[in-house]
Amino acid sequence: MKKIFFMVFVLLGGISAFLFLEEGRSGKKHGSFTQSFLEGSYSINPTSLQFGPDNRLYVSHRDGLIIIYAIKRKGKNNYQVVDIERIKEIQKLPNHNDQGKLEPEVLGRLVTGICLAGTSENPLIYVASSDPRFRNEQIDTNSGILSLLSYDKSFQKKRVWQRKDLVRGFPRSKLDHAMNGMQLDSSKQILYIALGGNTNMGTSSKKLYGVPDYALSGAVVKVDLKKIEKTPYDLPTLDDESRLGDPDFNDPFGGNRGKNQAHLLSFSPVSLYATGFRNPYDLVLTQNKKLYVTDNGANVGLGGLPDEVNNPEKITDSSSSIGLRTLNTVHLIEKDYYGGIPNPTRANRKNTFNVKKPQSPVLQSSPKEAYFIDPKTRKDLVTFYYSLNGITEYQASNFGGQMQGQLIGINLDKNLYKISLNDDGKLINKEILTDTRLPFPLDVTTTGDKGPFPGTIWVIDYPSGKISIFEPADYLQ
Repeated sequence: MKKIFFMVFVLLGGISAFLFLEEGRSGKKHGSFTQSFLEGSYSINPTSLQFGPDNRLYVSHRDGLIIIYAIKRKGKNNYQVVDIERIKEIQKLPNHNDQGKLEPEVLGRLVTGICLAGTSENPLIYVASSDPRFRNEQIDTNSGILSLLSYDKSFQKKRVWQRKDLVRGFPRSKLDHAMNGMQLDSSKQILYIALGGNTNMGTSSKKLYGVPDYALSGAVVKVDLKKIEKTPYDLPTLDDESRLGDPDFNDPFGGNRGKNQAHLLSFSPVSLYATGFRNPYDLVLTQNKKLYVTDNGANVGLGGLPDEVNNPEKITDSSSSIGLRTLNTVHLIEKDYYGGIPNPTRANRKNTFNVKKPQSPVLQSSPKEAYFIDPKTRKDLVTFYYSLNGITEYQASNFGGQMQGQLIGINLDKNLYKISLNDDGKLINKEILTDTRLPFPLDVTTTGDKGPFPGTIWVIDYPSGKISIFEPADYLQ
């Protein structure tokens, strides 16, 4: 149950020694699907994928590069890239240390979430990026940026992408939890973003560089795009006693272990939507407007529960335990939902930052966030032993519509899962759809009846960079 990036980055040096995946068509049958690989793709450490309104496949990468593949199906289980476009605008974003000072030698940006919108003529790409480093004391814990990529219309004869930063200053841990998956409710112009937590189970620990959870960490936040009047909107921060000015010259960057973290405002375009998560990794907003999130469970040795857990009046960041292993989960969430991982910063406003001028980053205490709810005790969740990472909705009418409206998730155990829902959208159960035989499958997407390649399921593998296609047995029948 180690998290995907932790495992990959620790083992990455050894993967190339034994990793081999078949190029191009393989025709391996997995139940009602046949697996093949996209010919002509070239991705290094891909993290997320999604088809755009122009029917091209958009793939983000660990270093911030976004590659767009135009794809043609040339026959059964035969998918080939016919054109490639690369977008490097996110990679140009500057990085800082945790005191907010520029670090020009740190290049690239970590991207684990993209969201496509717009039209076929004018596609839009929402991108969540942050400090590209891992396991580093100087990682900027306020480095999260929401950006929008669109065509620069001043160029008439060629496609030129331009970047507009929408919101800056989201939290990012010093390990590997960052800004993750996103979903757009286009009818309301609301963007939901999964933000990873800074801790293992609610308290800071030496193995996680002693950083506590922030007001916005370990949560799904709602960004009301209509309320952003001027870009970029910089999240307001606490008045860091070690830096002159409020705001200071480096704001909103440099979280400084919470002294300069973003604080909540009642009129902000950014607000908490659902809380109580450890590392919410991906989101899916279904056609029925139900929102689901995957959460990576806790690990032994990375930090424990608060000593005063389940006590809203006394809970603090202090812990004398090393943590326990919890299951990985899928949640159906709504406004003010609580997932069960404590956050002392949100639970009690007495937990302040800065000694000379103590400040709380939240508007009011949230007592529910003092409580730990073990996933094993809940019946409203679908749970997994290994982490479920990417998640999507199967919208096609293949197989007589039996899978339509159900969820598809990709797991670190290499299996592709179908997650069944009842008529009310509540989670019922899970079943293995197919074994992907991929070393570290990280994200998944599907296409509906009106999309390209109806009913197919697409999966990316992080270390090999391969894009795998699962074609249904009744394709176009």
